[in-house]
Amino acid sequence: AILALKKAIAAKKEAVTKAEKEKATNDMLYHAQLLIEAAEKTYEGFDRVMKSQGGSAGSVKKESVMTKLQAYAMQNGYVFDSEFWSQKVDSLVATTKAVNAKK
Repeated sequence: AILALKKAIAAKKEAVTKAEKEKATNDMLYHAQLLIEAAEKTYEGFDRVMKSQGGSAGSVKKESVMTKLQAYAMQNGYVFDSEFWSQKVDSLVATTKAVNAKK
């Protein structure tokens, strides 16, 4: 009976932890989208100049988003996995580019 109780408590703790992690990830994902949108607006002119010269402000925009996203995670007590979020930001940007592609 004690073993079953321990397993039940552990399962509940794991479920709560999983739910909290999912909530944090969803919050971070939403915040990442806002930061990407803000970076697009902030660096719009700079990006135009860079593209006219054959370059891009993409790396500057991503660095800005990642720095602010990490700060947001720290403020909220979230674990920040930079590799995971780097891939998520790339994915969000790629999706946005595909949706907004000129036809």
